Amino acid sequence: MPGHGIDAARQDALLQRTLARAAVLVPNFNNPLGSLTPDSAKRALLGSCASNGTVVIEDDIYGELDWAGQRPHPLRHFDTHGNVITCGSFSKVLAPGLRVGWLLGGQWSDALVRVKYFSTVGCASLPQLTLADYLARQDLERHLRKLRRTLADNGQRLPEAIVRHWPAGTRVGDPASGLSLWLQLADGGSGQALFEAALAASIGTSPGHLYPAVATTPTTCA
Repeated sequence: MPGHGIDAARQDALLQRTLARAAVLVPNFNNPLGSLTPDSAKRALLGSCASNGTVVIEDDIYGELDWAGQRPHPLRHFDTHGNVITCGSFSKVLAPGLRVGWLLGGQWSDALVRVKYFSTVGCASLPQLTLADYLARQDLERHLRKLRRTLADNGQRLPEAIVRHWPAGTRVGDPASGLSLWLQLADGGSGQALFEAALAASIGTSPGHLYPAVATTPTTCA
C-alpha cells in the first residue's frame, strides 16, 4: 500500500486461506515504494503470522536509512512469540560492493548456519575482517548521519527536477525514506523504453513491470 507499507488485513486474509510456512517481509522503506509500515500494523502482522503458524523472515536492509534520522523499529522489536528471523546487510549503508550480511536467527540459528554451510560453505574472509576493523575503529553512526542527509537531499531534489523537466502527467511517489523513487509515467510512456535510454546514458532505473504487485500502469523505479 503506497504510503502505508504492508496491508496487515490483506496478509491475514491470505494466511487464513493459504498455508504459508514463512513470510518474507520488508516493513521499513520497502523497494520500490519506500513505504514505512506503522507500528500498529507491524504488531498485527506478527500476531497474524504467529496464529497461522507462519515464521516471519524480516528483511531490514533499509531500516537504517530514515532520512529524518528516526530509526524505525524492526518487526523483531514487537515479537513476543519468538517467531522472527531478522536479516540485514552492510551493502546499503556502507558500500554496494560490500556483500556482507547478518542475521538474528533466534531458535533457528543453528539450522540457518547449517543451511548456509551447505549452500555456500563460507564467505570470503577479507571483506568480513575489513568490516570488523572498520566497525572497531570508526564511528558508523556518524557515517549514517551523513548518508541520511545526502539521501534526504537527493529525495527532495530529484522529484523537483522530474516535475520541472519531465512530461506533464508524470506522477512522482512520496517515499518515507530509503533508496527508491517510484514514478508513474505520463500516458504513452514506457518504463522499458526509459530503462533502455537511461542505461545508454549510464543511469540506473528499473522498469515497473518488474514489480507486478505494484505496477498497474507504465511505471519505473529510480
